[in-house]
Amino acid sequence: MIQGSITEALAIQDGKETGGNFATGLLTAPVDGGCPAGTGIVPPPSSSLISPPAMPQHVLSRWHWVSEDTIKSISLANFDIENLPKLHRSDELRNGYLKRSMKGIYQPLDGGPAEIVVGTSKLHSSFRDPTTFFLAWQIYVSIRAEFKPMMGTRLAYWTERLQYFVQLNYPWPAILEYIIAYYQTYQDRTDPDAWFKPDSTLINYHLTLVQQKPTAQPTPPPASATSTRNTRTGLRPKPTAQNLEAMACEICMTYNRTSGCTWKDKEG
Repeated sequence: MIQGSITEALAIQDGKETGGNFATGLLTAPVDGGCPAGTGIVPPPSSSLISPPAMPQHVLSRWHWVSEDTIKSISLANFDIENLPKLHRSDELRNGYLKRSMKGIYQPLDGGPAEIVVGTSKLHSSFRDPTTFFLAWQIYVSIRAEFKPMMGTRLAYWTERLQYFVQLNYPWPAILEYIIAYYQTYQDRTDPDAWFKPDSTLINYHLTLVQQKPTAQPTPPPASATSTRNTRTGLRPKPTAQNLEAMACEICMTYNRTSGCTWKDKEG
């Protein structure tokens, strides 16, 4: 019985060794991708066979008024800021930019009178105030962050700084020149500090050398024709010659009363 068990164990061991020799005896010629043929590993597909991803449909539906080519240029960080007015949600603002950016005769589709367009426009004519600019800029930030989420924080940080410059009452044309210069310098920058640093050189060139506009002061109320009483003595100051001349043209409201006009008796 013991001898039979030993014989059985040896037979099992011989079988494992035979299987191992058979497995190691298979050909292991390399195939495309660098994986041996006998390992059972499927090589990854070649990168040349992978087509570029198509534009997600949900992205196009979110900003349906923006063309697909414009969205692609924003996602690839090669968008021309001169085309920023195209991102306006409002048809009026977009059409106004398109009309000013071409030459020739503009014929409205609704049958209105034709207009002669004599030249192209710049961003200053499209963004005459900060509100109009930020309406289009926020669309750009949203699309850029959709394809590169890390840009959302960077662009939001830089946008807040722009609004701070507006609050400091710098002239808007100077701020817009700084925006254009900064965007053209940092649009495709991928380093972590991009958009977080204001770029002192551009600030000095476009903003520091420009004097801030003085804050508007409230207009004082016009002086009354009649002087008020002195709050300490209760007496009215003696009217000046200018005040007397102005009062000579006024009509006394108590002239027709029984008591008559008492101003001369009270004021002298």
